Amino acid sequence: MLDVKNVDKSYGPIKALRNITITITRGERLVLTGPNGAGKSTLMRILSGVESPDNGTVVYGKNVSAGYFSQDHIEDINKQVSIIEELESVAPTEMVPDLRNLLGAFLFSGDDIYKPLTVLSGGEKSRVLLLKLLLQPTNLLLLDEPTNHLDMVSKDILLDALKNYSATLVFVSHDRYFIQHLATKVLELSQGRARLFYGDYDYYLYRKNLAGDSPGGENSVGNLPDRKKSAGKFSDGEKSITSDKNNNKCEQTGTTKKEINTGKENRHDEKKRKNRLKTLKQDEEEVLLLLDELQKEGKKLEKLLAEEYIYSDGEKVKEVKNKINEKQQERDALFTRWEEIEKEINLLKSNR
Repeated sequence: MLDVKNVDKSYGPIKALRNITITITRGERLVLTGPNGAGKSTLMRILSGVESPDNGTVVYGKNVSAGYFSQDHIEDINKQVSIIEELESVAPTEMVPDLRNLLGAFLFSGDDIYKPLTVLSGGEKSRVLLLKLLLQPTNLLLLDEPTNHLDMVSKDILLDALKNYSATLVFVSHDRYFIQHLATKVLELSQGRARLFYGDYDYYLYRKNLAGDSPGGENSVGNLPDRKKSAGKFSDGEKSITSDKNNNKCEQTGTTKKEINTGKENRHDEKKRKNRLKTLKQDEEEVLLLLDELQKEGKKLEKLLAEEYIYSDGEKVKEVKNKINEKQQERDALFTRWEEIEKEINLLKSNR
């Protein structure tokens, strides 16, 4: 679908991308990940043709038709036409009769579809743009942060739509849940360079954990032993032994009481570490179960918005949307807790 070779991009003295080479094949769902400023959005603009690389080439496959979404495009949704008129202007003829149902699926129901684009919130504009993109006959979607400004239910709607999207997808997102349920391959960008992981996001985290790296490409070196401090305890591979009485050396074993006590402390610390890991794993399972429940509740609320007795009553629509926002806040808090648990688990594992 897309062949990228030796792509470089600089902005003055800043090297945004360095020698990026990757081939994107049909049906892949590739997520670009990495810390802020790693070049993810720059690469997306180059893949979409909005920007040109300084060096290297980007070649589309035969009959590839691409669609590109960026947060920068939200401000383009500023016309005096209504939502339904905007979609009618881009939808294939055979899709026009289904537009009301599709708008309902994207949380525009009742008189909402007649709102002028100028009065829409950031989240509403994002939904309009994404629906416009999905209506067009593309076989390659390039999405840069599509979940920004979307509430929990909107994210789930987009996720379901993209799961059913049979063509090729390249996207950037910081929403872990969204990535885990969508990505089939991960391209990590760090300091302008790229590393490809042939697996989903869980596989990527597993590989990063094995390598002792934090997700995003920065090595974790905080737990490496201090070689200089260790060097004083050993001489030619053997322990240095003194005749100091305070060492209380055991005549038969050559082991000091201090060393015995240190060993007991180490075993005690290891037991505490294992117990804490066990507790964290249980906490993680509980958080995941709660997230699953919130997703189910969100989908029930979404279905309610499509019911005539709801969307025909403005007060009921407002009540349901307030509940959706409450669920979103709960979900955000749980995701924050999940990230804290994962961070502590990885730290405990690295301290073995």
